[in-house]
This record gives sequence, C-alpha cells and structure tokens, in this order.
Amino acid sequence: MPYRYREYLPVFGSLPLRMRTRKWRGMMSVPVLLSDEGAFTDSWDIANYAHECAPEAGLFPTVRPSRVKVWNAAAERLLVASRIRLVRKTMADPEALYEAVPRPLKGFGRTPAVWIGRYGAWHLGQKYPDASDRAARHATSKVVLDEMREALESRDTLLEEGFSYADILMATALNFVDPHPSLNVGPHTRDAFYNQRLATDYEELIAWRDRVYERWPRDSRSA
Repeated sequence: MPYRYREYLPVFGSLPLRMRTRKWRGMMSVPVLLSDEGAFTDSWDIANYAHECAPEAGLFPTVRPSRVKVWNAAAERLLVASRIRLVRKTMADPEALYEAVPRPLKGFGRTPAVWIGRYGAWHLGQKYPDASDRAARHATSKVVLDEMREALESRDTLLEEGFSYADILMATALNFVDPHPSLNVGPHTRDAFYNQRLATDYEELIAWRDRVYERWPRDSRSA
C-alpha cells in the first residue's frame, strides 16, 4: 500500500491533527491514518483497514483471525505498563528530556528545552494514568511475556499459520523491554526504554524480535 509518512510532534502538533481528524475532544494519540475513507485513529483499526485493502498480505490469518485480537490486547497491557515506566524515567533524567525536544526548539537554549521536554513528558503521562504500583506493572509485563514464550516455544511466529500482525504487535512492544538498534532515539532515551530485569529474563524473546526485524524489514512491516 503506498503511503506518505509524517512525524507527529506532541503538544505542538495536536491542533493540526485535530483539524485533520475532526476530533475535537479527548486525548490525541498516534498513529493516525488519513485515508479517502476517513481518519483511522487506532492501530487496530489501521491494521484492519490495511487487511481489507490487501488481504493477500497476510496481516490476519484466514482461519480464526480473531486470535490476532488476543495478541493486540496483550500488547496493550505490556505497552501501558511500559509507557508509565518510560515517562517516569524520562521525567527523572534531564538529558532524556533534552533529547526528546525537536532540534528547532533546542534553539531556545538548554534550560528552556528541558522544560519543554518536561511538559511534553507530563502531557504524555496524562494519557496513561498510573493506577498500579511498580510491582504490579512488572507482574503484568511478565504475564504477557510468559504467554509469548509459550506461544513461540515450538515455532518462530505467534500463530501457526505464519507471520501476521500479531508478530508486528509484539515485536514492537518488545522495544519497551530492550529497544532495537534501529530505534532512532538518543542514548538517554534508549536507557529510559530499557528494562534490565525483563531484558535479562526474556533474552530469547529479544532475540526473536531481532530476527523479525531482520527477516521483515521496516518497510514491509509498515501498515
């Protein structure tokens, strides 16, 4: 599917995106797909639309496609727990806050840029209210990763039919455990993504993620 990619700038890009999606209330979130059939504002809806346009790509299996939705829910649980940790670690590290600010805004000077980064991180944190403690979030992550480990025990894809959107979901989510080298972030931001305990306990899943990135490069994984 041909598409044009545009980077979204949190806070500053909110109003233009609202105008294009005509979503005037609630929190804005990306990715967003703007198509001739309207705006799709959820990753799951984007994947379903892509599947409808090109079912031969195999994003969803022909038999029991609802199984992908199970992994979508699992990825969301892992991502929510991980994003809370990411925001907290970023907020505590001025260097990570500075890295998060787009280059043009760094022209205001280091101190203002850090405060801009802090506001952006705080704004992002409002989308993920912390309703659990650290131990509970860690336990949630382990449950999801254990499910992955069990599913991949006898094969190299989460579904027996082969590579699908389920693999894209979980390979992406694992970047919040140990970010892939291709992730375009600074060293302090990379450290904020990294979860040493989980990365050590589930190193075989990180190796699986690396194989996914190698076999299905980014262009072929973009939906």
